[in-house]
Amino acid sequence: MAAGPGGSPRQLAGRRIPIQVFNTGVGVEIEQPDPHWQVTAVSTEPEFQPRPAVVPTTCTWWASSNPQKSQWISLTRRWSLLVPANATYTFRTTFELKENVMPETAVMVGWFLVDDKITGIRLNGRDMRVPEFDIPKSVKQTAPRLELFRKFTVNHGFIAGNNVLDIDVENIDVTGKNSTRSTMGLRVELEGSVREKAGR
Repeated sequence: MAAGPGGSPRQLAGRRIPIQVFNTGVGVEIEQPDPHWQVTAVSTEPEFQPRPAVVPTTCTWWASSNPQKSQWISLTRRWSLLVPANATYTFRTTFELKENVMPETAVMVGWFLVDDKITGIRLNGRDMRVPEFDIPKSVKQTAPRLELFRKFTVNHGFIAGNNVLDIDVENIDVTGKNSTRSTMGLRVELEGSVREKAGR
């Protein structure tokens, strides 16, 4: 520690180091659970119990997955096992900031693909800005939206110890046929860094 203005102590900063976070589905086989991501809530199911997200078979209009980098995750093992539409599904991952770092210096950048829409991003319960994008009026219009990653930034709300990142995915009937069930999936890539405390 060194003296700041008025003789008060201030924390010296060291080098920036990576935050250990996991992209969705990285290294996971098709139809298997992702050990780093969960589905923790479904808006239409008050009694829903959290469970691991699953890497499903790839939907024909989703961008192809890269098992070594990121894959789509969902609630079911196969994309054709449709889930209720007009519902919001909350996906969660956690990561740790250890005692040797300064949480207030942490920054994380993410990129996502989604079927159908992200309506909320929260770190430890604090809302982050969600990028705006249009929802197509039919399945035939989904291709560009499901191949172009959207970027988001998490730059506040980090804490020492365990951190919780939640992403809300709204599943919408885009067929225009009043379908009660449809495909739903999320694909996220994350990277972040934090500054070490001085002397580390």
